[in-house]
Amino acid sequence: MRVQNLPGFSKLFADYLAREPSVRAFFPCPPSRESLESHAAELRARAFAREDLCNALDRQATLFRSGPKTRENIARLRKRETVAVVTSAVPALFGGALSNYLQCLTTVKLADSLDRDGIPAVPVFWIRSESATREDLCSIQLTNGRRQLDLRTSAGGDLTVPRQISEILGGLKDLAPDRTEDEAQFLALLQEAYSPGTDWAVAFGRLLSAVMEGLGPILIDPRITQDDQAFFSPGLDRTLNPAAIESMLDSRHEQLSQAGYLVECLKGAPAQGRDETRGRAINKQTSQLLDFSSSLTPVLQHRLLPTVATVVGAHELDCLAETMPLFDYFGLQPPVVWPRVSATILDARSRKLLEKYHLNLEELFAGPEALLHILLDDRLQSDPVERFQRLQTEVGKLLNGVVAALPPEDQSLGPMVETSRSKMLYQLGRLQERFEEARALRREAMVRHLDRLCSSLVPGGQLQEHIGGAEFLLRYSRNLLPELYDKIDVWSQEHQAISIG
Repeated sequence: MRVQNLPGFSKLFADYLAREPSVRAFFPCPPSRESLESHAAELRARAFAREDLCNALDRQATLFRSGPKTRENIARLRKRETVAVVTSAVPALFGGALSNYLQCLTTVKLADSLDRDGIPAVPVFWIRSESATREDLCSIQLTNGRRQLDLRTSAGGDLTVPRQISEILGGLKDLAPDRTEDEAQFLALLQEAYSPGTDWAVAFGRLLSAVMEGLGPILIDPRITQDDQAFFSPGLDRTLNPAAIESMLDSRHEQLSQAGYLVECLKGAPAQGRDETRGRAINKQTSQLLDFSSSLTPVLQHRLLPTVATVVGAHELDCLAETMPLFDYFGLQPPVVWPRVSATILDARSRKLLEKYHLNLEELFAGPEALLHILLDDRLQSDPVERFQRLQTEVGKLLNGVVAALPPEDQSLGPMVETSRSKMLYQLGRLQERFEEARALRREAMVRHLDRLCSSLVPGGQLQEHIGGAEFLLRYSRNLLPELYDKIDVWSQEHQAISIG
């Protein structure tokens, strides 16, 4: 399904996937195999502080309780020929929406695809604690409503997991009524990762490490320890000129607006707030680079890591469109910008219902009521009550004709015809009643089926991937992520329907 036909994606993101000419001015390098191969060759010619980098990554792997596959990938990154596929992740509650998990899976699979093509690559998840909003940290959207935490700042000023987390975990249990061993294990995993007093980024990283253990993601959070902050805050090749950077960002923002792309890099902030925040950020010293706005984070990532591709969602792509001039300013070749996989999970029940009613995913956004009217109109071209009444009238006319045609000597048959008329009309009436009862039952079943389809596949009229990923892991078990990994197509730039079970 084309992203252009679905809600929740910016015009820029949709045009980027469609490779519209209007996008080339902002992203001259298309997301393709050829672009990846070219960038990988250029990166192998650049020098990176790989030993220092991987030593820091090893320390963080211990903190995040990463598995052997991650340690193996860190060791591979020490080699000059290895490149990185990077994505940014905000430390959202319980891993955030399903779209976050899809973005991480895209990163892993793209790296593995490069590996199979002879380009050694590893997946890297860069945790952007500085970009997390209170909404990211303290709330999660589920199909039965939003769960909210009362988030408080600790005495030291840091945000840590509050004790009220147990209430959210209790609510999640309602989504797992079967009480299977898999469900119990996942709930225990969430409880362990998000234990009260744990730093949010650490909890988030431990969850991702656990649920993607076999996929080997390398996690980075530049803010976790002072040692890591010192390493991940290097000076850039040239002295920062706040006025020049501000001018470039504003100029690019204006170019995007003139091209019809209204981008906003700070969630929910008005343009004035965005500019003020950005201005405060770039007035920091180079040694405090991690306190800069989101505009400079991609530049920092590419400076530290041999980044062949950056995997992004719609919001990140909008921000990168503004940021791209900064790569040239700092003398860096920008990475290939790779769109994350967008997908809807189809369980066996939903597949059968879609087939039964000959529906596709796009049609579900009309809502169950509109779909009901469409389906009823298609299946019953006219009012059945009217058709039965017409049939009764026709029967009466035919029998009247029979009576009129009787010769004088057979007029005694008239009462028999009238008796037959009464019986036939009675039977037609009974048939009509049964038909209407059956039709009412079919309509009730159709209402239930359409409600189920819409609530499961397009909850609230939005894409399913906006629902918390933890709900899907509870519903399908932790084996869902390896199965999604196997089935997603990172080379496809359309919305994908993934059948599970």
